Amino acid sequence: VFVQVRNLRKHFPLHRGWLSTLFSRAKDLSLRAVDGVDLTIGREETLGIAGESGSGKTTLGMTVVRLYEPTDGSILFGDQDISHLEGKALKAFRKEAQIVFQDPYGSLDPRLNIFDTVAEALRIHGVRNRAELNDRVAIALGRVNLDASPEFMRRFPHELSGGQRQRVAIARAIVLEPRFLVADEPVSMLDVSVRAGVIEVLNGLAESLGLTMLYISHDLSTIRYICDRTAIMYLGRIVEVGPTEEVIQDPRHPYTQALVAAVPVADPLYKRPRVNLEGSIPSPIDIPKGCPFRDRCPEAMERCGQEAPALKPTGEDRSVACFLYE
Repeated sequence: VFVQVRNLRKHFPLHRGWLSTLFSRAKDLSLRAVDGVDLTIGREETLGIAGESGSGKTTLGMTVVRLYEPTDGSILFGDQDISHLEGKALKAFRKEAQIVFQDPYGSLDPRLNIFDTVAEALRIHGVRNRAELNDRVAIALGRVNLDASPEFMRRFPHELSGGQRQRVAIARAIVLEPRFLVADEPVSMLDVSVRAGVIEVLNGLAESLGLTMLYISHDLSTIRYICDRTAIMYLGRIVEVGPTEEVIQDPRHPYTQALVAAVPVADPLYKRPRVNLEGSIPSPIDIPKGCPFRDRCPEAMERCGQEAPALKPTGEDRSVACFLYE
């Protein structure tokens, strides 16, 4: 095990106005974005996180690389608990774990050219020699299949296509040669025609650099292609986890079944059974008592309204949080 997350929670307190505070006796509210997650990621493994928008996937990824400090729980990176690192220790951890954000148009500083964008992390971590900077930036750009010529490095983000921008963002993330990478929906805002190329870049980097990766996406087709194992997330919790092909071929949690049923199939003659979910994902501010999925679940039983099912093993390397499998 290379990364281990134990009972991880990330809650965001909501500050009410003074009038509501004065006249209301309600307790302080918080947005429970990640609400008790347990995960393990093996060395050089790619773990996928799938779920609807609002399920807490991005918050989980940002907390695991310590862009957010956890509210509770622990994050073990190797043998080190990095949950509450500060100062120099946190800066040192940044060399080992990086993130690629979803939006290539918002994640790059428009005032920096391509060279300075990729070299920024090196400078932060003490690299000052110009020749070394040139070499390492050129290597990083080459690894993502971009032109490493001086002419290209002098260009600015607005002069690049979306696919090129995302490759620059990936180059910036790997220039320090980290051991762990979070890819937060890295192709969701790109044209379909360039998605495959970016995914191939990530696959190649995982193999050539020995990266351990957390790949976040709502697209199970992409996850199926790139991820060794997949965890399904709903309202801040993991409801199913297992080898990717097994999760997609034999989904066990009713929510996973609905996600899989919604994936388009290229064969027009194939009739996949539909799973219709009622309503929408509840608010993470007011999570229902018991199983948070019960109001949308076609298999809900009385017990689901009383307690939340724990994530329990249902076979070799498979776990499901559902009373149907107890």
